[in-house]
Amino acid sequence: MKIPSLLLLIVSGCGAAGDGLPSAGPAAPDAAAPAAPGDVDEIQGGARDPHDPAVGLVWIRGGGFCTGSLIAPDVVLTAGHCVADPVAAFYTGVGKGSAEVGRLPVAGFVEHRVIDQVAHPSYEAIDQCPNPTFDVGLLHLAAPIKELTPLPVAVVPPHDGATCRAVGYGVHDDGRGRVTVEQRRAATEKVAGLDDTSIRVTRKSGVVDHGDSGGPLLCSRRIVGTTSCGNDPSPEHTEAYYARVDGIGDWIAEVMSSWR
Repeated sequence: MKIPSLLLLIVSGCGAAGDGLPSAGPAAPDAAAPAAPGDVDEIQGGARDPHDPAVGLVWIRGGGFCTGSLIAPDVVLTAGHCVADPVAAFYTGVGKGSAEVGRLPVAGFVEHRVIDQVAHPSYEAIDQCPNPTFDVGLLHLAAPIKELTPLPVAVVPPHDGATCRAVGYGVHDDGRGRVTVEQRRAATEKVAGLDDTSIRVTRKSGVVDHGDSGGPLLCSRRIVGTTSCGNDPSPEHTEAYYARVDGIGDWIAEVMSSWR
């Protein structure tokens, strides 16, 4: 299976997998022609996750979603390809899961309106995975979320071989014919390599897939990367790529300062 950006879009009224793992890189993998939910798995493996309240669902105004992480009371970190189109809101909550991507998220969420968004200045929607540019984006919320503790962003990269946690709202196939989306799930992945802009991971208890784009890779409770893309052609889908964030702290701080 070739998985570009892992973002989920709405196609003909149905949930489509496009927002999550771009087949060639972090840019919305093939935002124009996402796969149908029945053709993909999810944060494959993994389990329902009530333990990461700062990770939420990023709802795209035209329909579809990504995943994002609260890194300040009014700032969300996500993927660059997830801010290619206007974002309507950031939704917090585990979510109850839905059989398809609707026009709005299903019940079980709290809405936080987005008033501004920006991708890293280097980001380009290149048909390449891993993407050689930083597939990272930021969202500015209309009001701070005071009841949640933001997640810290790493300033050093993870070490090769580290076991880390992936969190996202992507497509989930329970193996018994029931496919759902829009419920927060988590799984463990192994860091299998790094380059200047990306982190390669392999599956342990699970691996990210469509709909998980922009979600965090958490190592030692810090965000080391945002889910970007995958290009594993095997049916098992055993690897994925994240955009590194440890070297772009100055840019994040500059954007946050401009939003004060």
